[in-house]
Amino acid sequence: MKLTVLGSGTGIPSAARNAPGYLLEVSGHSFLIDCGSGILRQLERAGRHFEELTGIFLTHTHPDHIGDVVPLVHACRLPGVTRSRPLPIFGPTGIDHFFATFVTPLTGLPSAFPLEIAAAAAEECLGPVRVVSAPTVHSDAMASLAYRFEAGGRAVVLSGDCDWDPGIVNLAEGADLVVLDCSTLAAGKVRGHLSAEECGRVGAAAGAKRLLLSHLYPVAADDADEARLQECRTLFAGDIAIARDFQEIEI
Repeated sequence: MKLTVLGSGTGIPSAARNAPGYLLEVSGHSFLIDCGSGILRQLERAGRHFEELTGIFLTHTHPDHIGDVVPLVHACRLPGVTRSRPLPIFGPTGIDHFFATFVTPLTGLPSAFPLEIAAAAAEECLGPVRVVSAPTVHSDAMASLAYRFEAGGRAVVLSGDCDWDPGIVNLAEGADLVVLDCSTLAAGKVRGHLSAEECGRVGAAAGAKRLLLSHLYPVAADDADEARLQECRTLFAGDIAIARDFQEIEI
């Protein structure tokens, strides 16, 4: 398994951090998790192409996580597309309504292959990969999910946007890598997101092997990365890293 960080940022534009998106590659299969603004270009810069995707998993429909969904569907309809197999797109409850209301009226649907849009089941199997989804605590206005990908005895969890909740701990139990929403430091805690301290709490409670801190808002610290790491380490003794765009992690 290999995870490539395509976007480690947020809805605040940044020259260093793209809006959220991750590519997980497993035994010839590739999965895009979230599709924020600019992710299609990030995918190309990483040497990959949207037509190669086995499936797409959206954590929720806030704009910073779905900003390139309309461009993606539009690209699927343009001349030169050679894909013929269906492209499954999973998301939280209501994802089909989101596409019918906000996406396909602008783009139409591809003629070369079908989009299979569906609310993620508690468990999906795509090729050799088992994908488990669980609801997260994020926004009162919409449903949101975290995902766990398992293959070959390895597990990677991506939290999407979430607050502290036993559900994310259960999903992350024993995972080899957990990518967490580390929006703030404890002093700037925002409802619906994890602080660095809470990321450490999740990792410790779950018995995770490694944490990758992502979805990084600007924080008031001389060295924001080091401040996040130090705060997280107060509760988690395993490996911790700050996510960076185009970072590749072998699991």
